[in-house]
Amino acid sequence: MAEVSAALRALHLPGFHGNWHCSTAKKGYSGTSILISEQAGLSLGPVRVKCGMEGEKDGEGEGRVITIDFGAFSLVNVYTPNSGEGLKRLEFRTNSWDRAFEQHLLRLQRGGEGGRGGGGIEGGRAVLCCGDLNVAFEDADFYNPGEPRMAKAAGTTPEERASFGRLLEGAGMVDTFRFYHPEATGCYSYWSMRAGNRPFNRGMRLDYFLASRNMMRGKGEGKKGVPRVLDSFILDQATVGLSDHAPVGVLLEVEGVGGAPDGRGKLGD
Repeated sequence: MAEVSAALRALHLPGFHGNWHCSTAKKGYSGTSILISEQAGLSLGPVRVKCGMEGEKDGEGEGRVITIDFGAFSLVNVYTPNSGEGLKRLEFRTNSWDRAFEQHLLRLQRGGEGGRGGGGIEGGRAVLCCGDLNVAFEDADFYNPGEPRMAKAAGTTPEERASFGRLLEGAGMVDTFRFYHPEATGCYSYWSMRAGNRPFNRGMRLDYFLASRNMMRGKGEGKKGVPRVLDSFILDQATVGLSDHAPVGVLLEVEGVGGAPDGRGKLGD
Protein backbone atom coordinates (compact mmCIF):
# COMPACT_ATOMS: atom_id res chain seq x y z
CA MET A 1 0.00 0.00 0.00
CA ALA A 2 2.91 2.35 0.72
CA GLU A 3 4.19 1.80 -2.83
CA VAL A 4 0.79 2.72 -4.27
CA SER A 5 0.52 5.81 -2.08
CA ALA A 6 3.94 7.02 -3.20
CA ALA A 7 2.99 6.55 -6.85
CA LEU A 8 -0.20 8.53 -6.36
CA ARG A 9 1.61 11.38 -4.64
CA ALA A 10 3.82 11.59 -7.73
CA LEU A 11 0.67 12.25 -9.76
CA HIS A 12 -0.20 15.32 -7.69
CA LEU A 13 -1.92 17.99 -9.75
CA PRO A 14 -1.05 21.59 -8.80
CA GLY A 15 -4.05 23.37 -7.36
CA PHE A 16 -5.87 20.19 -6.30
CA HIS A 17 -6.11 18.10 -3.15
CA GLY A 18 -6.11 14.40 -4.00
CA ASN A 19 -7.99 11.66 -2.15
CA TRP A 20 -7.46 8.05 -3.24
CA HIS A 21 -8.79 4.58 -2.50
CA CYS A 22 -6.91 1.87 -4.38
CA SER A 23 -7.31 -1.85 -4.81
CA THR A 24 -5.15 -3.87 -2.45
CA ALA A 25 -6.66 -7.16 -3.64
CA LYS A 26 -5.08 -6.87 -7.07
CA LYS A 27 -2.59 -4.20 -8.14
CA GLY A 28 -3.99 -1.88 -10.80
CA TYR A 29 -7.35 -3.66 -10.84
CA SER A 30 -9.66 -0.91 -9.61
CA GLY A 31 -9.84 2.22 -7.50
CA THR A 32 -11.56 5.54 -6.90
CA SER A 33 -10.38 9.08 -6.28
CA ILE A 34 -11.72 12.56 -5.61
CA LEU A 35 -9.73 15.64 -6.58
CA ILE A 36 -10.75 18.92 -4.94
CA SER A 37 -9.77 22.27 -6.42
CA GLU A 38 -8.14 24.61 -3.92
CA GLN A 39 -10.33 27.36 -5.40
CA ALA A 40 -13.57 25.50 -4.65
CA GLY A 41 -13.84 26.95 -1.16
CA LEU A 42 -14.84 23.59 0.32
CA SER A 43 -13.37 23.01 3.77
CA LEU A 44 -12.11 19.50 4.41
CA GLY A 45 -10.54 17.77 7.39
CA PRO A 46 -8.89 14.32 7.46
CA VAL A 47 -11.73 12.78 9.49
CA ARG A 48 -14.14 13.63 6.70
CA VAL A 49 -12.68 11.18 4.17
CA LYS A 50 -13.87 7.58 4.37
CA CYS A 51 -12.67 4.72 2.19
CA GLY A 52 -14.92 1.71 1.66
CA MET A 53 -18.35 0.89 3.07
CA GLU A 54 -20.01 -1.70 5.26
CA GLY A 55 -21.00 -4.98 3.60
CA GLU A 56 -18.57 -4.96 0.65
CA LYS A 57 -17.86 -8.70 1.11
CA ASP A 58 -16.21 -9.97 -2.11
CA GLY A 59 -15.60 -6.37 -3.17
CA GLU A 60 -13.58 -5.52 -0.06
CA GLY A 61 -10.04 -4.47 -0.86
CA GLU A 62 -10.94 -3.40 -4.42
CA GLY A 63 -10.98 0.35 -3.67
CA ARG A 64 -14.45 0.85 -5.05
CA VAL A 65 -15.97 3.49 -2.74
CA ILE A 66 -14.64 6.76 -1.36
CA THR A 67 -16.82 9.26 0.52
CA ILE A 68 -16.06 12.84 1.54
CA ASP A 69 -18.14 14.97 3.92
CA PHE A 70 -18.09 18.60 2.83
CA GLY A 71 -20.42 19.73 5.57
CA ALA A 72 -23.18 20.99 3.27
CA PHE A 73 -23.28 17.63 1.49
CA SER A 74 -21.53 14.28 1.18
CA LEU A 75 -19.89 13.24 -2.10
CA VAL A 76 -19.47 9.55 -2.96
CA ASN A 77 -17.35 8.23 -5.81
CA VAL A 78 -18.11 4.61 -6.68
CA TYR A 79 -16.90 2.02 -9.16
CA THR A 80 -19.56 -0.69 -9.15
CA PRO A 81 -18.26 -4.21 -9.82
CA ASN A 82 -18.82 -5.42 -13.37
CA SER A 83 -20.79 -8.67 -13.57
CA GLY A 84 -17.96 -9.93 -15.73
CA GLU A 85 -17.47 -12.47 -18.47
CA GLY A 86 -20.10 -15.16 -18.24
CA LEU A 87 -21.88 -13.01 -15.61
CA LYS A 88 -19.77 -14.68 -12.92
CA ARG A 89 -20.30 -11.80 -10.46
CA LEU A 90 -23.93 -11.07 -11.34
CA GLU A 91 -25.40 -12.53 -8.15
CA PHE A 92 -22.80 -10.80 -5.97
CA ARG A 93 -23.32 -7.51 -7.74
CA THR A 94 -27.14 -7.45 -7.61
CA ASN A 95 -27.87 -9.26 -4.33
CA SER A 96 -24.92 -8.14 -2.23
CA TRP A 97 -23.08 -5.10 -3.58
CA ASP A 98 -26.07 -3.05 -4.75
CA ARG A 99 -27.89 -3.66 -1.47
CA ALA A 100 -24.84 -2.67 0.61
CA PHE A 101 -24.35 0.47 -1.46
CA GLU A 102 -28.04 1.34 -1.10
CA GLN A 103 -27.62 1.18 2.70
CA HIS A 104 -24.41 3.24 2.49
CA LEU A 105 -26.30 6.06 0.76
CA LEU A 106 -29.10 5.84 3.30
CA ARG A 107 -26.68 6.01 6.24
CA LEU A 108 -25.12 9.14 4.78
CA GLN A 109 -28.54 10.78 4.50
CA ARG A 110 -29.12 9.91 8.15
CA GLY A 111 -25.86 11.59 9.08
CA GLY A 112 -23.96 8.32 9.51
CA GLU A 113 -26.50 6.66 11.77
CA GLY A 114 -27.31 2.99 11.42
CA GLY A 115 -30.70 1.39 10.95
CA ARG A 116 -32.59 0.24 7.92
CA GLY A 117 -35.37 1.58 5.77
CA GLY A 118 -36.07 2.76 2.27
CA GLY A 119 -37.19 5.64 0.12
CA GLY A 120 -34.49 8.08 1.17
CA ILE A 121 -34.61 10.40 4.18
CA GLU A 122 -37.12 13.24 4.11
CA GLY A 123 -35.26 16.30 5.38
CA GLY A 124 -32.02 14.32 5.67
CA ARG A 125 -28.49 15.27 4.67
CA ALA A 126 -27.73 16.00 1.03
CA VAL A 127 -25.82 13.23 -0.76
CA LEU A 128 -24.29 13.34 -4.24
CA CYS A 129 -22.93 10.17 -5.83
CA CYS A 130 -20.87 9.84 -9.00
CA GLY A 131 -19.03 7.10 -10.80
CA ASP A 132 -19.17 4.12 -13.11
CA LEU A 133 -22.32 2.31 -11.95
CA ASN A 134 -21.83 -0.34 -14.66
CA VAL A 135 -25.46 -0.47 -15.77
CA ALA A 136 -27.50 0.97 -18.65
CA PHE A 137 -30.71 1.52 -16.73
CA GLU A 138 -33.25 2.54 -19.39
CA ASP A 139 -33.60 1.47 -23.02
CA ALA A 140 -32.45 4.97 -24.01
CA ASP A 141 -29.18 4.35 -22.17
CA PHE A 142 -27.73 1.96 -24.76
CA TYR A 143 -27.78 1.87 -28.52
CA ASN A 144 -29.19 -1.63 -29.10
CA PRO A 145 -31.82 -2.50 -26.47
CA GLY A 146 -33.78 -4.57 -29.00
CA GLU A 147 -31.02 -7.15 -29.50
CA PRO A 148 -31.80 -10.34 -27.53
CA ARG A 149 -28.13 -10.90 -26.67
CA MET A 150 -28.09 -7.76 -24.52
CA ALA A 151 -30.23 -9.49 -21.90
CA LYS A 152 -27.20 -11.70 -21.20
CA ALA A 153 -24.50 -9.02 -21.47
CA ALA A 154 -22.93 -7.42 -18.40
CA GLY A 155 -24.46 -4.03 -17.72
CA THR A 156 -27.71 -4.64 -19.60
CA THR A 157 -29.17 -7.75 -17.98
CA PRO A 158 -32.72 -7.45 -16.58
CA GLU A 159 -31.32 -8.34 -13.16
CA GLU A 160 -28.83 -5.46 -13.13
CA ARG A 161 -31.31 -2.93 -14.44
CA ALA A 162 -33.96 -3.97 -11.92
CA SER A 163 -31.41 -3.91 -9.10
CA PHE A 164 -30.34 -0.38 -10.02
CA GLY A 165 -33.97 0.73 -10.06
CA ARG A 166 -34.38 -0.77 -6.61
CA LEU A 167 -31.29 1.12 -5.42
CA LEU A 168 -32.62 4.44 -6.71
CA GLU A 169 -35.99 3.91 -5.07
CA GLY A 170 -34.70 2.42 -1.83
CA ALA A 171 -32.02 5.05 -1.24
CA GLY A 172 -34.17 7.93 -2.49
CA MET A 173 -31.65 8.91 -5.17
CA VAL A 174 -32.32 10.61 -8.52
CA ASP A 175 -30.54 10.06 -11.84
CA THR A 176 -29.67 13.72 -12.47
CA PHE A 177 -29.04 13.40 -16.20
CA ARG A 178 -32.38 11.70 -16.88
CA PHE A 179 -34.13 14.17 -14.56
CA TYR A 180 -32.98 17.16 -16.62
CA HIS A 181 -32.92 15.42 -20.01
CA PRO A 182 -35.78 12.89 -19.92
CA GLU A 183 -36.14 12.62 -23.69
CA ALA A 184 -32.43 12.49 -24.55
CA THR A 185 -31.26 9.63 -26.78
CA GLY A 186 -27.84 8.78 -28.18
CA CYS A 187 -26.19 10.23 -25.07
CA TYR A 188 -23.61 7.74 -23.83
CA SER A 189 -20.54 7.68 -21.58
CA TYR A 190 -18.95 4.40 -22.69
CA TRP A 191 -18.06 2.88 -26.07
CA SER A 192 -16.26 -0.43 -26.62
CA MET A 193 -12.77 0.25 -27.98
CA ARG A 194 -12.36 -3.42 -28.91
CA ALA A 195 -15.42 -3.24 -31.19
CA GLY A 196 -14.51 0.25 -32.48
CA ASN A 197 -17.93 1.59 -31.53
CA ARG A 198 -17.16 5.21 -30.71
CA PRO A 199 -17.07 6.67 -34.27
CA PHE A 200 -20.57 5.26 -34.79
CA ASN A 201 -21.83 6.31 -31.33
CA ARG A 202 -22.75 2.73 -30.48
CA GLY A 203 -22.48 3.26 -26.77
CA MET A 204 -23.92 2.89 -23.29
CA ARG A 205 -24.56 5.32 -20.46
CA LEU A 206 -22.80 3.62 -17.55
CA ASP A 207 -21.56 6.70 -15.66
CA TYR A 208 -23.93 8.72 -13.49
CA PHE A 209 -24.40 11.51 -11.03
CA LEU A 210 -27.07 10.52 -8.53
CA ALA A 211 -28.46 13.01 -6.02
CA SER A 212 -30.65 12.73 -2.95
CA ARG A 213 -34.13 14.05 -3.63
CA ASN A 214 -33.65 17.14 -1.49
CA MET A 215 -31.00 18.36 -3.96
CA MET A 216 -33.43 18.18 -6.90
CA ARG A 217 -35.73 21.13 -6.27
CA GLY A 218 -36.74 24.51 -7.62
CA LYS A 219 -35.17 27.80 -6.57
CA GLY A 220 -36.40 28.85 -3.14
CA GLU A 221 -37.82 25.43 -2.37
CA GLY A 222 -36.74 23.08 0.39
CA LYS A 223 -34.44 23.54 3.36
CA LYS A 224 -32.11 26.55 3.33
CA GLY A 225 -28.43 25.65 2.97
CA VAL A 226 -29.03 22.37 1.13
CA PRO A 227 -27.10 22.35 -2.19
CA ARG A 228 -29.12 22.25 -5.40
CA VAL A 229 -28.33 20.42 -8.66
CA LEU A 230 -29.01 22.81 -11.56
CA ASP A 231 -28.01 20.62 -14.51
CA SER A 232 -26.31 17.37 -15.47
CA PHE A 233 -24.16 16.71 -18.54
CA ILE A 234 -21.85 14.33 -20.44
CA LEU A 235 -18.64 15.57 -22.07
CA ASP A 236 -18.77 12.95 -24.80
CA GLN A 237 -16.01 14.49 -26.92
CA ALA A 238 -13.51 15.11 -24.12
CA THR A 239 -11.75 11.75 -24.22
CA VAL A 240 -11.95 10.68 -27.88
CA GLY A 241 -8.85 8.63 -28.61
CA LEU A 242 -7.86 8.61 -24.93
CA SER A 243 -10.41 6.49 -23.08
CA ASP A 244 -13.45 4.29 -23.60
CA HIS A 245 -15.36 6.41 -21.05
CA ALA A 246 -16.40 10.07 -21.16
CA PRO A 247 -16.56 12.43 -18.15
CA VAL A 248 -19.96 13.23 -16.65
CA GLY A 249 -20.76 16.18 -14.41
CA VAL A 250 -23.27 18.39 -12.68
CA LEU A 251 -23.73 22.11 -12.15
CA LEU A 252 -24.17 22.56 -8.42
CA GLU A 253 -25.35 25.51 -6.37
CA VAL A 254 -23.95 25.61 -2.83
CA GLU A 255 -24.63 28.68 -0.72
CA GLY A 256 -21.59 30.61 0.40
CA VAL A 257 -18.85 28.56 -1.29
CA GLY A 258 -17.10 28.23 -4.60
CA GLY A 259 -15.80 31.78 -4.96
CA ALA A 260 -18.58 32.79 -7.35
CA PRO A 261 -21.21 35.31 -6.15
CA ASP A 262 -24.00 32.82 -6.77
CA GLY A 263 -22.13 29.89 -5.22
CA ARG A 264 -22.30 27.84 -8.41
CA GLY A 265 -19.68 25.32 -9.44
CA LYS A 266 -19.18 22.21 -11.55
CA LEU A 267 -18.38 18.73 -10.33
CA GLY A 268 -17.23 15.99 -12.68
CA ASP A 269 -16.43 12.29 -12.71
